[in-house]
Amino acid sequence: MSASLDELKTIKWILVGILLVFTVFFIFASVVLKGVLGAIRDMRELRKSEGFRILGEQYLDKGQISELMAEAKDVLKTHPNHAYANYYLAMAYYRKERWVDAQKIFETLRDNKPEWGDAVDPYIAETREKISNGKPKLVR
Repeated sequence: MSASLDELKTIKWILVGILLVFTVFFIFASVVLKGVLGAIRDMRELRKSEGFRILGEQYLDKGQISELMAEAKDVLKTHPNHAYANYYLAMAYYRKERWVDAQKIFETLRDNKPEWGDAVDPYIAETREKISNGKPKLVR
């Protein structure tokens, strides 16, 4: 009887060990999968950002400012922190001489993404100067 009880205890501990191994494996697999999925999402966002950068440059080069504003606003509805959409919306406002609107977006972009400082700081300085030297154009 005690041999059977010892065998049952051994089987119990083997099952506990197997359960522990599977638990550790699934935790590890979920962490790895989360990282892989995050990397894929980051790659997709990078592709979207690069695509919008190209589109934004094309609109600016062709002087299609209203179209650029519409595209940027559309992207910002679902991705409010999209750096390129914010940048090109600010550039559109800048081209339309809407200094206050451009300055606000440039400053927000710089505050949220400090790495954009070199790109937007000259525009911030220029919009401040334009606002202080004349009547700024406001959004209606």
